[in-house]
Amino acid sequence: YFLDRLRLPPESIADLAQDDGYGDSGYRGVSKAFHARRLDANAIPRFKYTRNTTDVAEVVAATVAAKPDAVVLV
Repeated sequence: YFLDRLRLPPESIADLAQDDGYGDSGYRGVSKAFHARRLDANAIPRFKYTRNTTDVAEVVAATVAAKPDAVVLV
């Protein structure tokens, strides 16, 4: 959606996910979408937070500091 419909530049999309298998699975989906379009998935800024926590201020600040146009949240 971000790439095809909104036509965002790939480098402007970040991944914010739980630091566990669920978050890794979500990242693999984003990575797969990049690969399908022959884009470098290593360029995706990736941010992780601890599962079942509300202490996310630091990771949210880091994500905001990266200035993405879109964030995939898992």
